[in-house]
Amino acid sequence: MISSLGNLLAAGISGLGLALAILAYLLLRAEQRIPDPRTRMINAIYRYMYFSAFLVVVGLSMEFGKQWAELQKAKPTVEVEQLAKDAPDEMWYDVLRATRRRLFGEAMPREFVRGGPRPDGVYQVDVVLQSGECRDYLAMARPPALIDVEIQGMANEVVNTQLGKQDHLVFGRLCKAKSPTPSVSVKIVMKFLKGGGVHALETYSAPGAF
Repeated sequence: MISSLGNLLAAGISGLGLALAILAYLLLRAEQRIPDPRTRMINAIYRYMYFSAFLVVVGLSMEFGKQWAELQKAKPTVEVEQLAKDAPDEMWYDVLRATRRRLFGEAMPREFVRGGPRPDGVYQVDVVLQSGECRDYLAMARPPALIDVEIQGMANEVVNTQLGKQDHLVFGRLCKAKSPTPSVSVKIVMKFLKGGGVHALETYSAPGAF
C-alpha cells in the first residue's frame, strides 16, 4: 500500500494531495475501530483530509491551466478578425439568425433596418411604446466593427436596460411605465465607432409588461 502511494507522488501536487487523503482515510478507519475513539484525534484527521483535498484542487487547477496555455499556443496564427471580415455576407446573416434565436427565441422582428454601410455610419429605428409595454432590441455588426447604441427621445417614464454589450453586439430592453400618457416615441440609434459593413438593428415584442 505504501509503495503504491509513493507512485502517486509522480503526479505532482495533486498526487501528493491524493496520497495524503488516502493516508488520512486509513488513519480515520483505524481510529474508529478503537472501542473508545478519541474525538480530538478524529477532528485532527478530518483537518488533515481537508488540507489534502485542498492540495488536490490546487494541483488539478495548475494542471488544467498548463494544458489551457498549451492549447492557446497551439491555435492557428490566422487572425480570427480577418476570417470574420472575409466571410461572405450569407454566413454573417446565419450568425445573426442564430444570435437572435439564442437571445429572443422565435420572436419576429417588429422594427428593423439591415444592410450594408452608410457614409455616416448611423442607423436608427423608430419605436412607439404603449403604456406598460416593453420592447427588446438587438444591434449587431460584422466583426471587427465597433458599435454603440443610443436611445434618443427618452421620457422619464421610459427605462432602457442594457442586457449585453460586446464590440460588435449590443442588446437590451426598453420599457414604458404605466401612466396616463398612452404612448411615447423613441429612436434606437446604432452608430459605428470603428469599421463598417453589414449590420442589423432590430426590435422584438418583449414578454410581459412593465
